Amino acid sequence: MQGIVPATGGLATVLVPGAGSLIIGLMARFGSDKIRGHGIPEAIEAILFGQSRMSPKVAVLKPLSSAVSIGSGGPFGAEGPIILTGGAIGSLFAQCFHLSGAAAGMTAIFGTPVAAMLLAVEVLLFEWKPRSFVPVSVAALTAIAWRPAWIGAGPMFVLTAPLAGDAAMLAGVAAAFFAKVAHRAYPVVDGEGRVLGLVSRTDALRWSQTPPEADTTICELVADHSLHRVSPLLPVDRAAELMLAEEIGRLLVVDDEGRLIGLLARRDLLRARADYRRDERDRSRFAGMA
Repeated sequence: MQGIVPATGGLATVLVPGAGSLIIGLMARFGSDKIRGHGIPEAIEAILFGQSRMSPKVAVLKPLSSAVSIGSGGPFGAEGPIILTGGAIGSLFAQCFHLSGAAAGMTAIFGTPVAAMLLAVEVLLFEWKPRSFVPVSVAALTAIAWRPAWIGAGPMFVLTAPLAGDAAMLAGVAAAFFAKVAHRAYPVVDGEGRVLGLVSRTDALRWSQTPPEADTTICELVADHSLHRVSPLLPVDRAAELMLAEEIGRLLVVDDEGRLIGLLARRDLLRARADYRRDERDRSRFAGMA
């Protein structure tokens, strides 16, 4: 529920991009003017008019200037710089070893060999012939094969599994469990992650005072299929309205199969609201300084 970055950085919002632009301008003035622009038009120009030859300066300065531009908040994407940088490095090697660099560079960075092959052939080479397609395919496949060893394999967006109680947990164990944890309530899920109920600290306290039978599981005590389940795509304001209308303090966020994604509480909504108001105050303060 928290923002990824603050809404404003004060005067740095203006000064940092300006400093980045100045650095890139000096690199283009005293280094190579080939670093200007997005990258793909320059790569096409080198292929059509320069016999696919690029200088070592471009191979060094283009990734540096792109990093400065992106890092300083410039309106710049990574696709063009990767194409030109990979093409420049590939050009240097190709003059000795005849290698394809643009498709390999895009594959190594984004992990998309098919898109890299199509882009290199359609945008850069303009022909569907074996002399173009085969080297590009080999370069992209080689890059995707080596990518896990160099960068590592894993999901692009890592999500932490939500904390939940096992449906097979005994009620007596739940009392000891809640004595150690910080949250007031936990969803109860089965072996496939589907939500069966909600167990709270109050439930555990009641079980400790009036113990159920020794082999009773928490699923048998708290299973409730009438719990309010919502989609992760539900807007926050709708979630707040649902809590007010139903007079509840928590919503279970589940996917289409009923598997648990998370638990939304009132304090999460209040925290999101507080973050929004803080960002608005910072934005208003910055607008007053401008």
